[in-house]
Amino acid sequence: MVKMIHHAARTTAGLPANSLAALAECLRLGVHTAEIDITPLADGDCLLAHDTELADFSTGSGPVGKCTVAAARELRLARPGRSAERKATDDRLGLLSEVVARLRADTGPTHIQLDLKADGVVRPGALATLATIMSSVQDRVFVTSTNDARLRELHTLAPWLRLGFDPMTHLDTHQRTLPGGRIVPPHAGEHGCFDDGAARASANYFADRFAEIATLVPAAGTWFVRGELILRALDASFDLPAYLHARGLLLDAWTIDPTEDAAVAAARRLVAIGCDYLTTNEAERLATYIGAGVPR
Repeated sequence: MVKMIHHAARTTAGLPANSLAALAECLRLGVHTAEIDITPLADGDCLLAHDTELADFSTGSGPVGKCTVAAARELRLARPGRSAERKATDDRLGLLSEVVARLRADTGPTHIQLDLKADGVVRPGALATLATIMSSVQDRVFVTSTNDARLRELHTLAPWLRLGFDPMTHLDTHQRTLPGGRIVPPHAGEHGCFDDGAARASANYFADRFAEIATLVPAAGTWFVRGELILRALDASFDLPAYLHARGLLLDAWTIDPTEDAAVAAARRLVAIGCDYLTTNEAERLATYIGAGVPR
């Protein structure tokens, strides 16, 4: 049965994304999995943050990676909007160590997906600190990233840690600018994917690309792939869920929100072909469209 992953710990309560308050609500509801973005700080711990610049989501300024733990504790989340209109909230920024503390105090079923944002320069020892912080709740957390090098380093440091890999920086269908400002190859290939490989028969193309990508993070037990790409591959006669399941791997489709009839139809199709997880901003509403009894 497909399971829901609450993107940025969102629920119908409407609490700030990637906040301790949103995490607390997920724990209270007993959701299956809550996803939270984390970025290493300058001197230890990780900030609950998706963006690389503090000014984009908080009362702070400068790169997240240069912020200290002490400074982060003084900051507050800010409401979205243009810089001049952005206003501070009462919610302070959260730290990974606080997520772990709350998990240790909680006896519910919720697991936490920590999506590591670490494409830029990361201080020496940052990943070792990350592994140490998580060691006491290793049965309830797993780390995902688009950065295969960081995941390989984490596996070396903490082979007990469950990992998930998002291959979007190696193969995607429409994103031209990737996290960190990197640009994907300039030409879309025969099958609508931005890739500089030679054009091949559709199914063979996807099979070859995913076989190559799979070598990057062999320890990753779950792949996190854009739902649109999964369906585009299927239309090209390549069944990614079956491909991964045959290798003992799981598949999450992201980000699946029931915004319109076409999105609902796509969600139902992703469930039908065997995706193990759906990442969504609206888990409760999505569950009503794809069947009762879905773990939210």
